[in-house]
Amino acid sequence: MSKIKRFATAINPFIYTVPVLYGFLKCFDFIIGVDSTLQIIWNKVREKLGDNLAYYNIGVLFLYPFIFYHLAILVFYIIVKVMERDKIKSMKLQTKDSEIETPENTRKAIINVLENYLAILVVMLVQFYFDNDFARARRDPVLPSFLEVMRDLILNMFIHEFAFYYAHRLFHTKWLYKYHKKHHEFKTPTILAAQYAGLADHIFAAYLPASIGIYILRMHIGTALLWLSTVNVTVIIGHMGYHLPFFIAGQFHDYHHLKFNANYSMYGLADVLHGTMKYSEVIENYEKTNEWLPYPINKKAE
Repeated sequence: MSKIKRFATAINPFIYTVPVLYGFLKCFDFIIGVDSTLQIIWNKVREKLGDNLAYYNIGVLFLYPFIFYHLAILVFYIIVKVMERDKIKSMKLQTKDSEIETPENTRKAIINVLENYLAILVVMLVQFYFDNDFARARRDPVLPSFLEVMRDLILNMFIHEFAFYYAHRLFHTKWLYKYHKKHHEFKTPTILAAQYAGLADHIFAAYLPASIGIYILRMHIGTALLWLSTVNVTVIIGHMGYHLPFFIAGQFHDYHHLKFNANYSMYGLADVLHGTMKYSEVIENYEKTNEWLPYPINKKAE
């Protein structure tokens, strides 16, 4: 496997699909004869919302991820149901069926995810009460350039990687695991339980690591929404229980649910640096998909 493949698959895959989407948008703009379709949409959003910070920091930054996540869940749930057909069932990562595939567990997972989103809304309202511009997301009239968007996405990927890794490791300690245990109730990951977690776990190990980079980098709100979309889809793929070509999130995080004591990070880099990446073991468990795992095998180190 080439070094280029290893490097490419180590990066959040939805970050390097942005240039492709940007190219399609530019072609579309050329065909309809406008400078920027996205800029036109953003102008209309600004006209509707005005300068009310509540609309941006609560409305946009909460409602968009909430709606996007549930639409993405629906799309990937359909994909999983298609993949369950015999012809492509070999892409399933664990041989066991998910424990959640009962009406009672499905209902419990859906209610828990909605409760967690409600908790995030409360947290955001408290933040807004003390600082009505708590997210620090910019609302410039002109959308950021393509290069600025890519820069912010890549920098935020590193911020998210280490913030999530350390938070996740803390919740796996004997002192805090009781707050994280809920997420591991289902040993076989499944889409509907992608954000199934305890309240403290969801706030401190999911919400804060994913959003802190927006604050640090002073991202434009448009870039922030794109970032939150990539995070949501990566989390969903990590829990769908199937391998998708070019995407490491499935087998990488699936192994964490299988063994509990490895692969704590979102993208793998922090695990490599801290010696918690179990690469050769992942290959042994998911031999059919190992071609697209990004890191070199070092069995002696493991």
